[in-house]
Amino acid sequence: MNCLNVRYYFDWRYDADTKHMMIFLKETLKGKHLRDGSLQMGVTWLYYPSINYYRERYNLKWLKQVEWKSLDQESDYYYLNEQDKILAEKRQLRVITYFPLSDAILAGKRETK
Repeated sequence: MNCLNVRYYFDWRYDADTKHMMIFLKETLKGKHLRDGSLQMGVTWLYYPSINYYRERYNLKWLKQVEWKSLDQESDYYYLNEQDKILAEKRQLRVITYFPLSDAILAGKRETK
């Protein structure tokens, strides 16, 4: 019983925090009046099916549907895995939070003063 893992499938560890990230983003933006489709998220291609699932599941209409090539586009937020974290430096993104289980980050544009 000590070895029982009820948090994620071993083969899908990369996706273990996607639900938590979407809930975090939903709570972070709570109370802001956002138009439907007003925010865009760039994601590693592995994440796009689950991001779109949670977008529908939690009725996050303010988030545009994510495409599998979304890292090529300028976005408001980025959910990046280990291999794509270099993009955060390249685009001078601000790391919002880190998810250790999946070794992923949620990043966004740097705030301008």
